[in-house]
Amino acid sequence: MRLRVLAVSAATLVAAATLVPTTAVAAGGNTLYVSSNDPSCSDNGSGTYAVPFCSIQAAANVVSPGDVVEIELGSYAPVTITRSGTASAPITFTGYASQTGVVGNDANAASDLTLSGASYINVESLTTGQAATAEIAIDGGSNITISHVSAKNVISPHALHITGGASAVTVVDSYFFEPVLIDGGATGTVFTTNETTAPVAVAGATNTAITSNTLNTCGSAISVTNSSTATSIENNVVDNFGTDSAGISCTTAAYGILVDASSATGTTSDYNDVDEINGTADYDWSGTAYATQSAFNSQTTQGAHDVDGAGAVSAVEGSAIINSANSDAIGEQTTDYRGDARFLDPTVTPTGSGTYDYYDRGAIQFQDPLTITAHSYSGLPEKMPVGTTVDLSASATDTWGDTDLTYAYSVTPSAGATLNQPSASSGNATVSFSASGSYNVTVYVKSAKTGALERYLASSSVVAAPVTPLTASFTASRGNGKWVEVADSSTDDWTVTGVSWNFGDGTGPIGGSPCCAGDAYTNHEYATPGTYQITETVTDADGEKATSTQSFTTMEVPANSLVTWQGSPVVVTEGGLVTPTASGVSKSAVAVMPDGSTQYVAVTTGGVLEHDIYYANGSWQGWRTLSQPGVTVTEVGIAGMPNGSSQITEVLSNGTIRHNIRFANGSWQKTGWGSLGGPNFVQVGITAMPDGSAQLVAVTASGVLEHNIRYANSWQGWRVLSQPGVTITDASIVGMPDGSSQLVEITSAGVMKHNIRYANGSWQKTGWGVPPGSTGLSRVSIARLSNGTFMLATTTTGALEEDVRFSAGRWATWQTFDETVTGTVSDPAVSELPNSFVVVSLVTAGG
Repeated sequence: MRLRVLAVSAATLVAAATLVPTTAVAAGGNTLYVSSNDPSCSDNGSGTYAVPFCSIQAAANVVSPGDVVEIELGSYAPVTITRSGTASAPITFTGYASQTGVVGNDANAASDLTLSGASYINVESLTTGQAATAEIAIDGGSNITISHVSAKNVISPHALHITGGASAVTVVDSYFFEPVLIDGGATGTVFTTNETTAPVAVAGATNTAITSNTLNTCGSAISVTNSSTATSIENNVVDNFGTDSAGISCTTAAYGILVDASSATGTTSDYNDVDEINGTADYDWSGTAYATQSAFNSQTTQGAHDVDGAGAVSAVEGSAIINSANSDAIGEQTTDYRGDARFLDPTVTPTGSGTYDYYDRGAIQFQDPLTITAHSYSGLPEKMPVGTTVDLSASATDTWGDTDLTYAYSVTPSAGATLNQPSASSGNATVSFSASGSYNVTVYVKSAKTGALERYLASSSVVAAPVTPLTASFTASRGNGKWVEVADSSTDDWTVTGVSWNFGDGTGPIGGSPCCAGDAYTNHEYATPGTYQITETVTDADGEKATSTQSFTTMEVPANSLVTWQGSPVVVTEGGLVTPTASGVSKSAVAVMPDGSTQYVAVTTGGVLEHDIYYANGSWQGWRTLSQPGVTVTEVGIAGMPNGSSQITEVLSNGTIRHNIRFANGSWQKTGWGSLGGPNFVQVGITAMPDGSAQLVAVTASGVLEHNIRYANSWQGWRVLSQPGVTITDASIVGMPDGSSQLVEITSAGVMKHNIRYANGSWQKTGWGVPPGSTGLSRVSIARLSNGTFMLATTTTGALEEDVRFSAGRWATWQTFDETVTGTVSDPAVSELPNSFVVVSLVTAGG
């Protein structure tokens, strides 16, 4: 039967947690309190709840029979117990919660917890630390119970030492890292349902029972020596863990069970699972080693029901240790080390003995694993009207074939939800919602018979929405060429369960039910350009249908179209197609402004310069011509300045570079376009610097690269960046936060080169460098990122590629830019956005 002290322990803990204690008195049968962390504690008081003892020793010095010493969470000095209870009124020392009180942990103390000559003592739910001899020492005394104790230190020589003729000591449901020693004439010790990672030795003790323990250890796991007669060894699992409690590999040859000749009289061993320890025989009995159970039994008649290494440290379904113990073994418990009840595993034929034939060997009773073999769940729609009640249904079967599975539903959040589950065993429930919002309904299943842990079965999310009629609607977005992308945007108080589209070109409907409600979309390519009627049909979870039709005109992106994106430079998402001027676009440039807007400049195929703004709120200014009668523009650049202005540069057909300023208020500099002089230019780039200046690079008609600076009120003037023998065809520049600028150029051989001009005006000592793979390029644009710079370049075949130079100087590798423009690209432009995003402006080349 279950030890009575465990029931007393539970009652004591509940009382401690729920009642206001009274003051302890000397008559006994009271609760004394110990709390080292309570600022009101005192070892000179009487151990009341209001003024607890600071040390366990103070309580041990005054306890009387029937008293309970409740030890709160804390760390405590070693304690010696000498006072005794009586058979009808034992003394109990207990932790407030399982193993919360840490006792000892003093390497200089012989023992953390010593019972010296004390009798009728219960010690439970405590943890011990290191000690010089043994963490727990029982020297003499009788009728002592140690339960739910954890002795986990890996330094102490022994976790538990029972000696000095102690009698009737029971050790149960506890965990020991270091060896357990029972000697010194101890008699009637019961060591049951414990887990150890060190040996248990009986040496010169009689009538000892070692029952239903799980031992993972180096050394002989169970040894009985020095005339330890009448020892019972049953229902244990002995496994070679491979390492000792300190994690060191086992090296010493040992046996699973060892009984010497002086101890064999009256000693019995049976119903054990013995794994070979460190390559040695499983047994050593009266000086003879036996490698296997069959050899051991045939020569000694012991171990008739033993098994060889069933691997039971963590039992799995079908293990030989299941349903195979002797339930009538000395000290056998009705519950296991974890407090779980004993239950028959229906998948394993019982081979045990005693009153019940289904007890498991070792400290752990294998519980229903509740492995779901089949289940069904009828849950919620993704959306439903407020006030509607829906039925829920769940069912499951498990590996044990239980017919008593129970189901528990929960709703989160619970406010606004009404859940009704009349019977936990039916799996049926209803739920309704009185308030709009998002809810999650979850159902769990467990075995009522075995008390197996509750397992997640299924869940569903639902939006409770105001009552609205089903209205079909969708968006149709023009893709490149003749593609269209449609996306459902229907509204309803129920989940839209079916969506299909008829694209009006005789190809038949696409989509259908079931569909991903609220996230239904598809793409379609028309065979020929034109205008078509697209019709969407939607069905909801209540069976209602609705349709919507809209006209759609295809659009192939022709050459000289201006296209923009905003997004990550690695995974670019389309930001929208900008309508070009009537005569088309030949060149463009882009700049992100301090207020979050983006300014574009574009040169039409007729040489006219136009300007547009994409505001932070998502609206557009619209294209506006920057009128310059009699002037033909061939190239353009733009820089967003720290003060909110933008500076624009242009190259005219006669090779002149001109400059203008658009102020933050939308006005332009009164002097208008000003010429920067210099030779015959064909290309120009401009960037803003942190100090408010602007730096320019320009390529001359003869392929020379020049550099200029516009200070607040003056110009540096053009300076040649000498590169003898190199012909430059394109260049770009970007200002960095530290005041430096980075330049990239394309040579006539299609090679991109890179250089840095520092804030003090010097250039990087290595000069122009060629990043890996920078060949076959025609035009390039550079932008700042938070972690470096980003290069976007067109190849000589009109493809678009990207590369990144990180702040530390390392280059990524060139890769295809993930864009969706049909055909080739002639002119890339890029500018930085926050969070290492970029805005891209492209001019298509057709093809």
